[in-house]
Amino acid sequence: MTSSATATIQDRVRLLHATMHTFAAAKRFNERWLGDPAFRLALVRDPEAALARSEIALDPHDVRAMLSGDGTQATSISRGIFAITAAKSMLMKEWYGPEATARDPRFAAWRSRQAKRMRLELGPFPANSSIRGAWNAALSAGCSGGCWFCNLAAPALTSIAPADPDALEEWRGIVRVMAERFGPAIRTGFLDGATDPFDHPEYEAFCRIVQEEAGFYPPTATALALRDPERSRRFFVEAREAGCWSIRLTVRTTAELDALHQRFTAGELSHVQVNVMSPDATFVYALTGRFRDRYLADPDFAARERRKLALAPWYTADPSYRGDDDYPYDGNTAVVGFSIDLVGRTLALVVPRASSDTFPLGIETLESLPFDDVDDFGTAMATLIDRWMPTRMPLDAAPRLLDWLRTEPLPNGIRLHGRFAQYVDLFDDPCDPCDPGDPVLGRLEPVLREGISLASNLPARIGASPSSVHTALDRLFDSGVLDWSVEGTRHE
Repeated sequence: MTSSATATIQDRVRLLHATMHTFAAAKRFNERWLGDPAFRLALVRDPEAALARSEIALDPHDVRAMLSGDGTQATSISRGIFAITAAKSMLMKEWYGPEATARDPRFAAWRSRQAKRMRLELGPFPANSSIRGAWNAALSAGCSGGCWFCNLAAPALTSIAPADPDALEEWRGIVRVMAERFGPAIRTGFLDGATDPFDHPEYEAFCRIVQEEAGFYPPTATALALRDPERSRRFFVEAREAGCWSIRLTVRTTAELDALHQRFTAGELSHVQVNVMSPDATFVYALTGRFRDRYLADPDFAARERRKLALAPWYTADPSYRGDDDYPYDGNTAVVGFSIDLVGRTLALVVPRASSDTFPLGIETLESLPFDDVDDFGTAMATLIDRWMPTRMPLDAAPRLLDWLRTEPLPNGIRLHGRFAQYVDLFDDPCDPCDPGDPVLGRLEPVLREGISLASNLPARIGASPSSVHTALDRLFDSGVLDWSVEGTRHE
């Protein structure tokens, strides 16, 4: 990351934090509004009493205007929530956007293909809202949180990664390897997975090393802020002063929300995002892990969760979801890249998937390799990139269209239909000197359902030149819609 880019990003972080601080009362009101049905009822009956009981410093007149639905009057609540949302959206576009492209061109191209595939397979909302981290690292085996909705169905906590001086120095070396390979994309990573950061007593030490070596303090999400409030309070201050753009607290019950608001003032939590994820909250969950298990097992629970979608503007306002009964949020989109297990000492390459019996966590591990030290870690990463990330379809590959993909022939190309009402059109190359205007893409579609080797008889099967077939395959390859195998070994 260049110094100018770093300065711009940190300016965005400071703007977000300042906006959240300015509208801290509106932010706390919104946390109550979204997560506490009793608070919503109390507001209707007596706004003054409800605000006083919750110690929220807002004008009751603004609450009455909001409840009346008077769109002509911009209240401090609506102004505050809009300002926070706008500042966060602007920052995320820069933090995770084009400027965070990986330095390694093969990794960058692979992540681009995965993003295109995700839009078709998972739908527009997960594709637009996901962070698609280039990496994550788990500091513990399992999690003590036990969240009822855990999208990774984390098992109980059993052990944590060492944090002695040698272990921290090794972590420093690992971060340096990633920083060299990833470049700006390193800032998209984070230090948790099917874990809670606060399960590790030295979590902050790992974060400081990331800041020292990669130039940013990792975004953090925890459900354990109340376990040690003083540690949490110190962490909030440290992370804010270090320029951490995102601290997210998961709140699982209304009682937890009560306790959180009692322990921490609105000012102390002004730069902290509080996600109220109780059963009564309006939060829409990803259909993976424990939430998926409950959704599939309990029809009444599933019906209630479906009703929440009517309150989600991203769902009701997007024509891609109209007339479709599939659950619209069913993938785990946090990581598109490398997952580091510092307890089991493995490096895995992972991609989001639509949840299913095959991928109940909404994520697929393509391959996992062990490592013993920093050099081994670098070798494992290089091996995974070599195996999975060619920039063109290999000449000895047997490509196959992804099973869920629907296609439609076009006069001079092919339409790729996603799982929801969205599509991508690809067109044949009119300048191909071998087959000018020849509809290769349309003729490829049926044989690409069979996985025929490009090096053997794929061009002959459709009666086109090898160069035309390879050009057409590259178009499909770049769109992220091909599985491919070499000598029986599957890739993507």
